Amino acid sequence: MNVTSNKNKFFIAIFVFTLMIISFTFVKAYYNSTSSMSILASLVGDFDTGDGDINMMFYKETNGKYVRTFAAPALGYTFDDTLTTCSIECSNSNPNAACYYHYDSSNNSFSIDSNNKVTCKFYFKEDVKADIIVNILKEDENGTYEYNSKKYSLSEHVPAYGYEFVTNGYSCDNNSTLTYDSNNRVFNVHTTQKETCYAYFDKNGKTADVTTSIYVQNANGTYEKVDYIPQNKTYQLSQSQSSCTDSNATITYENGYISISAVEKQTCSIYLDLIN
Repeated sequence: MNVTSNKNKFFIAIFVFTLMIISFTFVKAYYNSTSSMSILASLVGDFDTGDGDINMMFYKETNGKYVRTFAAPALGYTFDDTLTTCSIECSNSNPNAACYYHYDSSNNSFSIDSNNKVTCKFYFKEDVKADIIVNILKEDENGTYEYNSKKYSLSEHVPAYGYEFVTNGYSCDNNSTLTYDSNNRVFNVHTTQKETCYAYFDKNGKTADVTTSIYVQNANGTYEKVDYIPQNKTYQLSQSQSSCTDSNATITYENGYISISAVEKQTCSIYLDLIN
């Protein structure tokens, strides 16, 4: 029997949150784990989703305990609605309730409608262990795993820019064969039995063509450097303060995304002014 696994237990799909106010008192928030996002700026949104009135928080089971996570986990986890708690009474069966939440298992997405401010906590149980598991390890000087005199850390997803798969740098508990398709970022394991493999990624010394530092304005008018753009605030690009090393580079900001057009490598400082 030849079994192929194209999924990684620890892979969490990139996601983005979309918010929409539909009346002065009735607000709606969405979470969808499969939406696209700006890869350039590596923006993933707030830890808590929502526009300040609605927040979603996610917890996944790890060794029998629940830990908070940035994303609703998909592969390897099952939503356990029996553990859901909300800060106000919230229904999962009556769409006309003052507070209503819904989970669509087909695309791992959530929505919450509420007349009032609310925070809901959603919990995911670990599934029965998959027949084929690929553990991803990326080079990290502070890592706890060792291979070829280097240290590695366990990663929940394939490392992005700056890393490359070590072609012969893998092992499988039952000596199966593992290959990696870098174009599609997919692993293939050829085995006749249950298998656990370990794939290693080394730093390749490359740097991104465009690197950005993002600064957002606070309510007091000062700017704070952030790793991602908060999704519960509205900003506009500060043209006077934002710049790149090449003055001919073009910077735009629209719908929560930063775009930079340039003909060569750039280092940019992006300033976003708070609107509300």
